[in-house]
Amino acid sequence: MNYTVAYIEVDPAATDKASDLLKGLGSACLQETARPNRFVILSESGITIDAKLSPLLITAVDQRHHDALAVEDFEIQEKALFVVTHIDVIPPEKETGAALIAQMCLDSRKDEGCLSCVAWAQMDRPNHMTVVEQWQHAAAQSAHAANAPMKNFRQALAPLSGALYDERFYQLVR
Repeated sequence: MNYTVAYIEVDPAATDKASDLLKGLGSACLQETARPNRFVILSESGITIDAKLSPLLITAVDQRHHDALAVEDFEIQEKALFVVTHIDVIPPEKETGAALIAQMCLDSRKDEGCLSCVAWAQMDRPNHMTVVEQWQHAAAQSAHAANAPMKNFRQALAPLSGALYDERFYQLVR
């Protein structure tokens, strides 16, 4: 199965209008908590962006197509805290990085408050991976981030990284 992740950034003054337009896509549309004018759309099929959104954008829509890396069946939980992380490993370490990420997902799913944790690898740049987590609440995610398996994962991943660990927090657009 293929997955699409689309990153969208709109003019801050147009955040509410963009949120309204994105609600009707039929895919999981998430709004960044720290910067509400940034959105991410997750889909198991392609994403068609409404032309009405174009004038609100401050940068082009960044759509990335992925293959499964570490997946499980999950349903979008309306009140969940979502964490979307982009991980870039240097190309010679792609397999090692992918194995670390897959194991991290398995370990994370065992943590209290984890509703789901999946990982996808970009089709055109397989050393670039996206991890999508759902947490019952921020306290559960914070405890997870500080636990030994996660610390060990981050420590093992650091020398393989080709870019900063890009972790962002989201809520479902309602």
